[in-house]
Amino acid sequence: MNSCLLGYGVHMVFVDNSHVTLEGIEFYRMGQTGRLARYPVHWHHRLDAPGQYVKRCSIHQSFSRAVTVHDTHQLLVENNAAFDCCGHNFYLEDGTEVANVFKHNLAIGARAQGWGKRANGYKAGPNWPEGLKLDAHDTEPSGFWITNANNTFIDNTVVESTFGYWVKLNHGSGDDPNRPKLTNMNTHGMVFENNNAHSLFASGVWIWHDWVPATGRAGCCSNTQSVDVPSVMKNTFVYKSNKAIESYGAGMLIFEGTVAVDCNSAFTHKFSWRPSMRAVNSLIVGEIGRAHV
Repeated sequence: MNSCLLGYGVHMVFVDNSHVTLEGIEFYRMGQTGRLARYPVHWHHRLDAPGQYVKRCSIHQSFSRAVTVHDTHQLLVENNAAFDCCGHNFYLEDGTEVANVFKHNLAIGARAQGWGKRANGYKAGPNWPEGLKLDAHDTEPSGFWITNANNTFIDNTVVESTFGYWVKLNHGSGDDPNRPKLTNMNTHGMVFENNNAHSLFASGVWIWHDWVPATGRAGCCSNTQSVDVPSVMKNTFVYKSNKAIESYGAGMLIFEGTVAVDCNSAFTHKFSWRPSMRAVNSLIVGEIGRAHV
């Protein structure tokens, strides 16, 4: 059978004590539609992985994501290009992942994983829904799916997707019934600098929801003593998209040096438990003309 019609390709998963470095490799039509843990490049419960990386690789026409980091820390993802891949492309899976670096990566044309029966005939397992999608939001894919703020994102670009950088910190560790549901809405320490997004159907940066960076707080509504730690997102450039920056229920966020050009909305903020986001030293250009040569 045609693997393209089935959405069924080979996959790589790195576990236990593996030490993996990938550089200069083309990954084509890899991953498996609608099946968990079947991605082109996937570190899986590797825990600390200093010195491991994926660099200068191309991942295109993947049936499920591009690079997945699952319960793995200190990994370097640098100078990679993802094109025409299904679902969220660069993916922090559970929200347990910390101290990873995503630098100078490109995601173009993230495609939705839809509803309906899977062509390969596999039935839905207990931990994932019937249909082609793996995550509830795979019908609205992003270039970067960010579930823990304690990671670094520098000089990345997302083009022609639904969302650019989707920050969803209360995603939780949902695939292991032996672990408590993770609440990381107050994690802090994100380095988010010089990231770009353009030609997006929705938002360049979408923060959903209730991210309030702080120390000592168990959740957004907790009464425990805590110290707010504002997170500064620097030099974000979004153009020709529906919205540049959008958040819901977030607080203590500072957008410094943001440039929004040719977007229907530059900054959209809805409902917050704490002091909301601020924009400083930023530029908003409502519309630019077309250049004629």
